Amino acid sequence: DLPLYRQDCDPEEEDKMHFIYPSARSNIYLPQNGLGEIEPAIFAVAHREQDAKVYWHLDDSFLGTTEGEHTMPIITDQGEHQLVLVDEQGNRIGKSFTVL
Repeated sequence: DLPLYRQDCDPEEEDKMHFIYPSARSNIYLPQNGLGEIEPAIFAVAHREQDAKVYWHLDDSFLGTTEGEHTMPIITDQGEHQLVLVDEQGNRIGKSFTVL
């Protein structure tokens, strides 16, 4: 969970969501299991409102919705990608990452 606001902060100016993983401008390696099959990277975000719905989009394609715990397993091709998350109130955040 995100921490509570300080008394002197305006909650309207704060972000409602924050990426836990990936961090800023990340290079990501997708793991392989014991059979050599590619496994997903687990992406995570914290939302200030615990019961909020978050809609996940990768390169303009809808991946799914999370509620409560906001984690999403993602497998994608090598190269640069853009992940965009939008909550049910229209707040959005984005993150660029590269799969190596």
